[in-house]
Amino acid sequence: MLKLYLFAIFVAYNNQLITLMQKISTYKDRALSTLSGQWGSAALVTFVCLFIYYGIYFVIALFTMHYFEVANTTIEYNYGWIATLLLLPMIWSYTVMFLDFKREENLTVSKLFVGFNEFGRIFLTMLLEYVYITLWTFLFVIPGFVKAYSYAMTPYVLRDDPQIRYDAAISRSMKLMKGHKLQLFLLDRSFIGWVILSCCTLGIGFLFLLPYVNTAHAHFYEDLLKEEAQDTF
Repeated sequence: MLKLYLFAIFVAYNNQLITLMQKISTYKDRALSTLSGQWGSAALVTFVCLFIYYGIYFVIALFTMHYFEVANTTIEYNYGWIATLLLLPMIWSYTVMFLDFKREENLTVSKLFVGFNEFGRIFLTMLLEYVYITLWTFLFVIPGFVKAYSYAMTPYVLRDDPQIRYDAAISRSMKLMKGHKLQLFLLDRSFIGWVILSCCTLGIGFLFLLPYVNTAHAHFYEDLLKEEAQDTF
């Protein structure tokens, strides 16, 4: 009897996993369809975004290295975190750009800077998200990992509601992601092969992979909104 019960649980879980993988494949197909004919524009804005990010990274690295050499110290800094904090509004702009693109807006370099128009709201909310994830990770790695997925829709929430901010935006993301964290994790995991391939191309592949991933995430977010609307009625 116990074996039969365990077998039934296994079958149910396996069927659920198959359904999830089918949905994930659908997100990727929809992302490819959305990007069809626009890969050049997507690669261009990605290149500019990465160029600015790593440009800031190296400027900070060179400046701090020179400063601490003069001061005769050997302090090391994580320049990536500093660059990320300075450019949080641009990172947000890049992320939501593909949601706008999915909604039939053009991909343009100028849209990389729209987040700076609402610097306080965007910067502080994204910073708060990073702080929460970091604190959960310090508690234990797995809770931090789970919370990262729970907060994953925060950029899109900020995009769709100009009035929402801080904890309210993060809470809205948590509500949308309830019961969907595994699905987004499996979607991200499905890109591992492309990540490896992009590394083999000396990073050039990321100019195409990042738009692919972000467009798939945009479709994922839109489906969450539709599901929420259906549940309301």
